[in-house]
Amino acid sequence: MVNNEDYRFGPHTVRVEELLGWIDRGELLRFGKPLFGPFIPVPNLIEALALMQRKPDQIDWTELRENAESALYEVGTLDTPEWLPWKSGIEELLSVVAEKVEAGLAENYLDIIDDVIADLHACSLCLAVQGKFDPFHERLWKAYDLGGWPCGCSGEVPDSDDDELELEDRKFYILWSPNV
Repeated sequence: MVNNEDYRFGPHTVRVEELLGWIDRGELLRFGKPLFGPFIPVPNLIEALALMQRKPDQIDWTELRENAESALYEVGTLDTPEWLPWKSGIEELLSVVAEKVEAGLAENYLDIIDDVIADLHACSLCLAVQGKFDPFHERLWKAYDLGGWPCGCSGEVPDSDDDELELEDRKFYILWSPNV
């Protein structure tokens, strides 16, 4: 691992800074890019918020995101000698992402600001620790990069809480409009 003071967020700081720069460029929820890939467009914020609500026959989107984030790295990783030099920088990512999202998110989307911050924080953590996105966060990031907001997942609820969610046959619902 690299131990350089210029690497505030660890050995993969450059990747994290690319994500932070994307937020700074005002790309959040700008829509308009062609929508492709494993996404189902949702035309308005009211429908998107309704998709996020927990229903017995749907995957709990909040729980799915929280489970994916908790699997990013083992508890205690940042306390190991190889990661300790970057622990404080990585722990600061939440406030760094929050400040940037607060500055860049349009006022008509303030209802979802906490979710946007949580998603982009998880993506930045994934990059900081792994240097790349895992499959879930890759798709989450792609939804944002297309100018949308991921708000749900298609498919049936897994039979047990221990079942890992397979993404291959699933699509993410995404607040997105081609007419912006």
